[in-house]
Amino acid sequence: MRAAVVIALLLAGALLPGCGDELAAMRSSWQPVTLDDAREIPEADPRRGRLLAVQHGCVTCHELPRQNQPRAHVGPPLTRFALRTNIGGTLPNRPEQLVRFLMNAPAELPGTGMPDLDLDLADARDVAAYLYTLK
Repeated sequence: MRAAVVIALLLAGALLPGCGDELAAMRSSWQPVTLDDAREIPEADPRRGRLLAVQHGCVTCHELPRQNQPRAHVGPPLTRFALRTNIGGTLPNRPEQLVRFLMNAPAELPGTGMPDLDLDLADARDVAAYLYTLK
């Protein structure tokens, strides 16, 4: 068993140099999301977004801070959402991506358990602005 692992590692090492250019190109184009990224959405109203999040049933599946609600455990808690690097575990947590996700989650992340909330652009921007207040 140990010999098979060593052989596999040696073969992988021998094959990887040919992938060097492709891996370098991938690394140079990949931009990780950091906490320094701008997380503000101009002209959006986070107070209205908080109300919309409750009205559209976000509290049915997600725990939101400072909400008088049953403890939901279908989706992840949204506390400290602004500090997360990903949306749905996969998508980069950037304002434009979050707005698209809120408008139609299944289209942005096929297979997600989050339904299409049928939010228009203004409502999605406000909900996103609210989520970015959760630190």
